[in-house]
Amino acid sequence: MKIKLDKWFTAFIYAQAVGFDYSIVESLRTPPKFKEFVHDLDPKLSLNHSQSLYGLPELRGQIAVTQGYAVSEDEIYITSGTSEANFLVMSQLIDPGDEIVIDMPSWHQPYPLGKALGANIKIIERREELGWGIDLDELKSIVSPACKLIYLCSPNNPTGAIFNESEMKEICDIARANNAYLLSDEVCRGLEWEGPLSPAAVNYYEKAVSTASVSKTLGLEGIRTGWMATRDQQLIDDCVVFRKNTSEIMNVLGEHIALAALKPEKYSKLLAEAKEEGQKNWGIVNDWIGGNKALSWIKPRGGFLGFIKFDLDMGSEEFYKKLLAKPYRTFVHPGSAYEFDKYFSIGVGGLQPEHLREGLRRVEQFIEDFQH
Repeated sequence: MKIKLDKWFTAFIYAQAVGFDYSIVESLRTPPKFKEFVHDLDPKLSLNHSQSLYGLPELRGQIAVTQGYAVSEDEIYITSGTSEANFLVMSQLIDPGDEIVIDMPSWHQPYPLGKALGANIKIIERREELGWGIDLDELKSIVSPACKLIYLCSPNNPTGAIFNESEMKEICDIARANNAYLLSDEVCRGLEWEGPLSPAAVNYYEKAVSTASVSKTLGLEGIRTGWMATRDQQLIDDCVVFRKNTSEIMNVLGEHIALAALKPEKYSKLLAEAKEEGQKNWGIVNDWIGGNKALSWIKPRGGFLGFIKFDLDMGSEEFYKKLLAKPYRTFVHPGSAYEFDKYFSIGVGGLQPEHLREGLRRVEQFIEDFQH
């Protein structure tokens, strides 16, 4: 299996090579400092693994509670971030020629991975007129008994769209009717800007897999601690066998930091901080877009990423490359990275308001210079 560079990562590498002064693509909250967790860690803590190939039992139990999963700790498997969880599930389920359905725009990982696994990929397109949701009748029409897996991302990267409970139930019904697995990437779940916690797929379907981590919501990307939750024990065991030949076990220190971060009091504090940061920064962006006739958007309902439409005589690839050049030197992700032209993606996580405002000012200056 050889995974080729996808458009999202190619755009990121190009930006890194060219260089920039302002990045407004950040997808996680301001990371907390290690000192916040020092008092929660036993200095005598053994760094040997937890004697469980599935991950620290206390952590798995805490994940079930904080995420509102209707499963036991034995139905949760600790992974190196959400990306590894997605990778393990797809690698163990997909054989060459298998049919899979992927939403678009969405997280960039499943498409190149599906290609590398030899899958026959069908795209379910998210629609702006549906608030970046998907047409469930269309999904029903393209999912057949030949479909092995449906991949969906909610809250969505990069649009911030969220499935409500009735939509999630219907999606699960469609998967169940065709005996397909549902891989639900929920890494931004918990960062809903209005309304209740969004639904977790694992709670509605026996062949659903909910994947997530402490990266986006808690800002702990560096400890690489994520999970998959599913009632399919055989799938979990298959993933354990696969990982035995790669990373083998989890980062033990990362597990204990994640456990400390997911304790109810600490978890509530970190989530509240993230939501305050997001509300403030999205308010700045919303006001900015409202003052620019060349731009429009559907305000994100969850997560730190947003998808913005521009009305200029150029494509998104040209837009982002010219914006990276002097004098603007500002990095946004082109919509072409998600197979959508005339859009660009921004992220406001971890950005101080003055940094965000200056990045947006440079984008605005670029638009004005181009128009004139």
